[in-house]
Amino acid sequence: MISSLEGRRILITRQAEQAASMCAFIHQLGGIPICVPVICFKSVALSCSEQSALRAQIRQAGWIIFTSRNSIDFLIEYRYMSDLLKKKKIATVGIQTAHRLEEIGLHADIVSRTFNVEMLVRTFREREIHEETIVIPHGSLANMSRFNELRLIGMQVYESTIYETIPDWQEKERLAEVVKSGSLDALTFASPSAVRFFTEMLDEHLWRQVLGSSTVVSIGDITAQTLTNLGYPPDVIPDRYTAMDMIRALERYY
Repeated sequence: MISSLEGRRILITRQAEQAASMCAFIHQLGGIPICVPVICFKSVALSCSEQSALRAQIRQAGWIIFTSRNSIDFLIEYRYMSDLLKKKKIATVGIQTAHRLEEIGLHADIVSRTFNVEMLVRTFREREIHEETIVIPHGSLANMSRFNELRLIGMQVYESTIYETIPDWQEKERLAEVVKSGSLDALTFASPSAVRFFTEMLDEHLWRQVLGSSTVVSIGDITAQTLTNLGYPPDVIPDRYTAMDMIRALERYY
């Protein structure tokens, strides 16, 4: 049976390493993945005293919350962090974040199965977990106000920015060439940052033209809202907020 993605050219805007499995899946379904990363990440250079403070906070904490695979990967770059995490209760936002923990030999005690911070906070409330110390390592563009409810139920919350999310300017010319070709059938966005950087890296008439003429796929509600605010609500949002489910949903859409 021929897939509805057969021959369709699908833009992947994720970082190259994170896009590999997504591209392979599109190939498997007969589609043509066009990988042009608009987003990249780099670690924040914490001073020795800042690293010491972060380690002390984690030692003291009852819980660690990870909101992405990146927050795990950048944290364990620091010495002794992996050993400290083995002794902690861990909560994750998203299934893929929990899977990343398993890959490094750790286990999530609470998993918000969708990429939804509010659902994770609700789980803490329902389980009557309160008066705990929580550490949340995160990226520079994370919206940490969503965790304020934890403070309202008596949690002491420490935040630490351990990586930066920035545009991949090296891909700017290639992105423009791909968009100008007029050959794209679908665009996929896995974060609000990807939408923002996509529009920053292109002239406005180009990004408006391609968003208006292509099928637009959003990984979830927050990214969808970012697109809607630009005037281009997505055509496709998967039930589960994962990259593979984005492609499955796109196949069903076609």
